[in-house]
Amino acid sequence: FNPTEADTTTVVQNEWTWQLNRHHDWYALALAYGQSGDEKFAAEFTEQFKSWVDQCPRPTDSTGNYPKSAWRTIETGIRASGPWPSAFYGFKASPSFDDDAVMDMLHLFAEHARHLMPADHFRSGSNWGTMESNGLFTIGVLFPEFRDAAMWRKTGIDRLYGELEKQVYPDGMQIELSTGYHQVSLRNFYDPLKLARLNDIAVPDGYLSRLERMFHFNVYLAAPDG
Repeated sequence: FNPTEADTTTVVQNEWTWQLNRHHDWYALALAYGQSGDEKFAAEFTEQFKSWVDQCPRPTDSTGNYPKSAWRTIETGIRASGPWPSAFYGFKASPSFDDDAVMDMLHLFAEHARHLMPADHFRSGSNWGTMESNGLFTIGVLFPEFRDAAMWRKTGIDRLYGELEKQVYPDGMQIELSTGYHQVSLRNFYDPLKLARLNDIAVPDGYLSRLERMFHFNVYLAAPDG
């Protein structure tokens, strides 16, 4: 495949939108606020969050997996498993993170889970699916007060358990055969396990033994003979 210059430009522009909507910059704002207590960081986060809410409603009639969408399922999962919980808990005591913003964010956590829940939205067989499932499970664990939280937890961890068998070769290597994506998938399998243990939530029998193969691969890969 040899894309034209125009094709390449389009791809780059699409990734710009998608990557921004992962909201990794909110990690930095939450960290700066936690370390300094300076309300300017909380105010900036709240302004960005409210702007995003106004501009990026969830598509209710599609997966959102198209150019310039803020709701591709991979971005939805990434936000839900990391940047959004970090921001929510990092700013929840701030007066700048006002009641309207808090309620909007709680509502949107549920919207993230609803977007990730349908079986036809789930991208099985790649690191994409692990990120979706991690996000779904994380919301179900962190917000047990939601009516469907138990279903989100079970669906998320069951999908991850199945993907551990589908995506990991017997030697422990992730099927995309990339050391980078191997670590991405490993992290998205491992973080839910840590979260489950912190919250006394059981995971399927065999989850850990399947995951250990991925760590074994990293150990062997680091050996001098490669």
